[in-house]
Amino acid sequence: MASVIESNLTIDGNLTCQGDLMINGRVHGDVIAQNLTISEFGSLQGNIQAGKVDSNGTIAGTITAKEVALGGTSSTHATIKAEKSNIKDGALINGDLKIGPVLKSEIPASAPVQIK
Repeated sequence: MASVIESNLTIDGNLTCQGDLMINGRVHGDVIAQNLTISEFGSLQGNIQAGKVDSNGTIAGTITAKEVALGGTSSTHATIKAEKSNIKDGALINGDLKIGPVLKSEIPASAPVQIK
């Protein structure tokens, strides 16, 4: 079961989640999670380190993940480093993309992400 930040909640600070995290509200800080989902009503301003990022909301910062999926309602202003990506029509991306093998050195030891 995912930990959920609901739409009536704003968090100012960094978050670390050993499992899945869903953001329906607002986060101003860095997030480390196994799987991160940002709903169309959610927003995150900070750096993300995750196994998978699935966003239909707003992201500003950097994303380092094995897999990134950006839905048609997503707005992403970020540097994205991922092994795999799935970008839907309508997704707004403003930033740099590096899609391909992510080096282990690019993910801090504190991130709960396993890269082969």
